[in-house]
Amino acid sequence: VAFVGRLGKQALAAAALAQSATNTVALSVFVGLSSASVTLVSQAVGAREERRAALWLHHAVVVHCLAAVPLTLLLLFFGPLMRAVGEDGELSALAGKYAQLLL
Repeated sequence: VAFVGRLGKQALAAAALAQSATNTVALSVFVGLSSASVTLVSQAVGAREERRAALWLHHAVVVHCLAAVPLTLLLLFFGPLMRAVGEDGELSALAGKYAQLLL
């Protein structure tokens, strides 16, 4: 976001909007899922239950992939979504482009 500020106020506002939405929605979901996965896999490894650890790891990968689909769609359609909630058209378009670059 720091480098975008040189492009002007509108570009900086769009980048900040897309970045904050990405951090709030997408990253928080994956951090939460990863924290749960690490805990469960670590417990199984500590108990020397390698099969259970592998099973938890497999489940974690599947759940992460399933969670990635709607979050990716959210970022792909971030611009139109922002327009739908009443955000400025140019700002929404720029934020949508920036959100797609974050993918």
